[in-house]
Amino acid sequence: MNAMTTSKKVFISYDHADTATAHRIASDLERNGIEVWIAPESILPGESWVEAINRGLNECSFVITVLTQSALHSDWVRMETNAAIALERKGKLRLIPLELSPCQLPPLWASYQMISFNPDYETALKSLTRAINVGPDSCTPEHRREGETTTPHQHPESGASAVSAAHCAAMKAELHMLKSNEGGRKAPCFSGYTPTVDLGDGDMKAFVTLPADAEMLTAGQTMVVTVTLPRPVLIAVRTRFDVRDGDRIVGKGVVTELLA
Repeated sequence: MNAMTTSKKVFISYDHADTATAHRIASDLERNGIEVWIAPESILPGESWVEAINRGLNECSFVITVLTQSALHSDWVRMETNAAIALERKGKLRLIPLELSPCQLPPLWASYQMISFNPDYETALKSLTRAINVGPDSCTPEHRREGETTTPHQHPESGASAVSAAHCAAMKAELHMLKSNEGGRKAPCFSGYTPTVDLGDGDMKAFVTLPADAEMLTAGQTMVVTVTLPRPVLIAVRTRFDVRDGDRIVGKGVVTELLA
């Protein structure tokens, strides 16, 4: 596998003590149309565990590590997760850690934004499904395939966040305001503009701040702005969203950078 696959296939790494929860997650992902590689069901007859795991890692575009204290003591979980980190650095897949219970993680693992499945399983499952469905386009600039080009409304600006998906309440976004004959606003937007947006967690009012050197954002214009939400939500770089005044779509946006 020379580059990140465009499939939505997910490899689930877990300790045997967490079998029930890992298989529940697998079943729920499959019900959402996401293909899953999970042992022992995904191991072919006569195939060794090592061969099967290598095949699974090569076939999948995401690795989910189910994190508990027992998982940290599992040789298989440690090997699979460390292999996933190495493959992610080469742009071949993406690692998403899932926290089932609090545990002391190795420093490199702890650098990842986790999705906590404790105590709200359904909300966490929604966040996980959304992160997977964002797809390989959510990879950071370092993970883009060599020679890959970007197109308008799809490129993170220079210096974009090294985090591809995280819970945060502020981001940089490229906004394109529709022209008035396309249904857009007649009046320009200024810093403090508060449109309605939905970044996958329901409608909410966003606070838009224009760059210091920009006086206004007019119909038909495109500009990178700062968008602040009233609460943190799971956001991925390159997530697209509508900009609405009430029920009317007046612009389009794409997330270019996640802010702390």
